[in-house]
Amino acid sequence: MDSLELIVVVAVAVLLMGRLSRRTGLSEPLLLLAVGAVVGLTPSFASFALSPDVVLFLFLPALLYWEALTSSVREIRNNFRSIALQSTGLVLATAVAVAAVAHALGYGWPIAFVLGAVLAPTDAAAVPAVDEALAVGIRPGLSIDVEVALASDLFTQMRALLAIQRMRAVNAAYGTGGELSRITTHDVLDFATLQGARTNGLGDVTGSLTPGKKADLLVVQAEDLNNMPLNDPIGTLVLGSDARNITAVFVNGQPRKWDGQVLDVNLPELRAEVSASRDHVLNTPVK
Repeated sequence: MDSLELIVVVAVAVLLMGRLSRRTGLSEPLLLLAVGAVVGLTPSFASFALSPDVVLFLFLPALLYWEALTSSVREIRNNFRSIALQSTGLVLATAVAVAAVAHALGYGWPIAFVLGAVLAPTDAAAVPAVDEALAVGIRPGLSIDVEVALASDLFTQMRALLAIQRMRAVNAAYGTGGELSRITTHDVLDFATLQGARTNGLGDVTGSLTPGKKADLLVVQAEDLNNMPLNDPIGTLVLGSDARNITAVFVNGQPRKWDGQVLDVNLPELRAEVSASRDHVLNTPVK
């Protein structure tokens, strides 16, 4: 099967799953995931590899075009100067700065600039579709995608999601007189815990303090310098806390961190393994 045939199959599948989703109310991403799994397990596609040029020149422009259609022209016009500076000048400056740091750490300039080019750009198609999910009755789960834009801890992810959704809600209702539909700290905590477990098929195992579930939990100090004084516990957890405030971690009832110290982990050995893994990735020639 050549690239053209696969593109046709993908396009037809996307159209059919979109129509099926609208008729049944089922989640379109889940339907697409199921179809993708079926296609991936089909022998005809087993040895097929899609050319990167096809993704670059066909799929990526479509994604960016959709983002352009759904972006607010008014907001772009009002903030054109800052958008232009950040989307061009700041991206270039970030790429050069990352490359300089990587080169100072001992990497060659080609690898250093590749690393800078990977870390610098923003992703126009990476806005989480929280409003779209909630509009059809889906409580989304919060997880980690890539670590080049945000820190990988869920405290950062919860705050970022809360800020993004509330900004989108204000922008959508601005000038319309419509009622704002903003999520709360309670919502993002639910997304990060119970819904995160549910979307991974573990809703009956973990995600909440419920009899019969595994005792997977964090103990967070709520009177530290960065999050005191304690008023609203959920607000303090979502908006004021971070990983340094975690004093204990339990996995299935077993302590993995206690009194601020990670248990049963040789940190010097772990650091050496992580550094070796990074060096291997960066120094392996691209074929």
